Amino acid sequence: ALSSAASDVYKRQNKCNSTQHFKSLSFTELKAIIPKLQQESSIGAKALLFGVLTATRTVEFTQAHWREISWREKVWLCPPSRRKDGKEFPFRVPLSQQVISLLKEIRKESKGEFIFSVDGKTPIRRETPRKFLRTALNQACTMHGMRSTFRDWCAENDIDNEATEKSLMHLSLIHISE
Repeated sequence: ALSSAASDVYKRQNKCNSTQHFKSLSFTELKAIIPKLQQESSIGAKALLFGVLTATRTVEFTQAHWREISWREKVWLCPPSRRKDGKEFPFRVPLSQQVISLLKEIRKESKGEFIFSVDGKTPIRRETPRKFLRTALNQACTMHGMRSTFRDWCAENDIDNEATEKSLMHLSLIHISE
């Protein structure tokens, strides 16, 4: 029989691993829209680009605060309150030079504590990046589909499965012996 702790892990995995497929782009298609995103000045476009470059969920990045960014360590600390996996510590998202540059650009125009905000007082809506994808870029994919594109790229380039899953904040497979 499984211990209580092991049972809790399986329950969390079931919550996080429900299968639902989202429309995604191929890596080639994604590469083609990145220059367009980089030319856009709207906060929706910048949020979309941030989401693509960090492979994070909209619920995680659309509510991001400046205080969550560690410029020295080049990492974003997504708080436990926005973690889908239920862990009680921040998720560390490494920030590439492209993301650091994007954040510095946003910071120049920033009016408050939220990274992605129009008025500085409230974050953009979770739907904003997806709406930008559909309207401005004429793409019928979803933001979650962008994470699928990342996953596909990792598989095609023989990136370690464990590292890929951790990058996506997915629970790792845990082998529990009786």
